[in-house]
Amino acid sequence: MIVSLEGAVESVNGGIVVINVSGIGFGVFVDSQTEAKIQPGEKVKLHISTVFTEKGMELYGFLDPQKQELFNTLLKISKIGPKMALRLLSHLKEEDLKIAMIHDDPSILQQVPGIGKKTAERLLFELKRLEEDLTPVVKSVPDISASNSTSQAIEALLSLGYDRSEAVSAVKKALQKMGDRATTEDIVKEALKGILSE
Repeated sequence: MIVSLEGAVESVNGGIVVINVSGIGFGVFVDSQTEAKIQPGEKVKLHISTVFTEKGMELYGFLDPQKQELFNTLLKISKIGPKMALRLLSHLKEEDLKIAMIHDDPSILQQVPGIGKKTAERLLFELKRLEEDLTPVVKSVPDISASNSTSQAIEALLSLGYDRSEAVSAVKKALQKMGDRATTEDIVKEALKGILSE
């Protein structure tokens, strides 16, 4: 079993990274967030998950072992293969999954191309069932809706037409600037300012 690969990056293209290890080139599938952090010519170490398919052995690589753990957990979900798991990790952050679970909101998962309402609802159900297996990164993401003012600020942004993922992200950034004691009105103003400046 291949646990990790370390070597020079020969190429990065279309979700596949080719790593030269002692003269042998290994093609490794990566999510788009990982791909964006890797440049040809640099030396990297990828944590590897090996998947056996009808076509043979496929390697999936991750810079972060906790992200690899999340990938492996997603593979435990019925009808979720490695390509779908990688697509989820390409379009969602660990924080997004935590938010979806806390608020029972499948619409966050529907942001991923190819995932409709029914699939998103099933995924959310399975994620909750597998919560104990989820990476510590997901379980340790703070529930920023814990305070009333924060929760009300999120709801205010939702009423203005923003989706939950965007609303939560904007409120989180606002709180980082203003602190936990900010009022709902101040949080909403700062969050809107951040959204409009992007």
